[in-house]
Amino acid sequence: MEALKIHDALDRLLTQGPIRGQVHSVFQKALNIIDEENHLYTLLTSEMDDGPLAVTLSLKSFEESPFIKDQRILMTREEISIPGHRIPLENASRFSLLFPPYDPSPWCYRLIQETENILERENQHGDSPYERAVEKLLHERLMDLTDAFQKKDEDQILSSSKKLIGLGPGLTPSGDDVLLGMMLVLNLPGNPYEKYLPLFDQVLLEARDETNLLSFHGLARAREGFVRRNLLDFIKAILRDKEIEKEREQVRSIGHTSGQDILLGVLSLLKICLEKEK
Repeated sequence: MEALKIHDALDRLLTQGPIRGQVHSVFQKALNIIDEENHLYTLLTSEMDDGPLAVTLSLKSFEESPFIKDQRILMTREEISIPGHRIPLENASRFSLLFPPYDPSPWCYRLIQETENILERENQHGDSPYERAVEKLLHERLMDLTDAFQKKDEDQILSSSKKLIGLGPGLTPSGDDVLLGMMLVLNLPGNPYEKYLPLFDQVLLEARDETNLLSFHGLARAREGFVRRNLLDFIKAILRDKEIEKEREQVRSIGHTSGQDILLGVLSLLKICLEKEK
């Protein structure tokens, strides 16, 4: 087992000193580490796309790896070490996760509409009374938030965002995923609503207690401008490309409904960005 790639932001952190923590959770293709200051880092299998503050390993699955939950772990710039094992980092290539500038093409609005139609036609949310109720509430609260952006009402942006935190079941609740999608757009340099991104610092203060740890850190990373490669590929494609099926389906495949909910957040805010410029 060897390290193939490391996020350059994590590499820079390691130049400041070692990271000590423990294995928080182990999934088939991803492993999460929590350090002594409650920050999250990730190890990924070789089949996963690049992730924020992550190291990609030459593994196809963590199911038969030496990593176990609650295991102590040490990361330095030279290696990752757990009891009985060390993984050198010296030969790992560095990768960046950078947002493109906000520069939508003339066909961007058409791609938004096409994707919205697909999400409506191929809805991944379930049909149980609970799932329908969550989805209804999700759309109502999202409408409140998009209305707040259109009115440039900072108080309403804050209150509507907070109402989405923790909404829905799962590792990453639907409301959190929608907010993450909206932060993808807010992170685009030059977007019409860029100045409202710092408001999410206040949203995150409440999010820590209103949602689960993994989802909170996903939102916190997005606020810092760090999201996984597949999400960046999609946002680049919908801004500039004429065909986006590959990038769209890569996002839709994330989790049970996470990909769909992230797309919903992206499309909702990107649409009003374009309408603002008309």
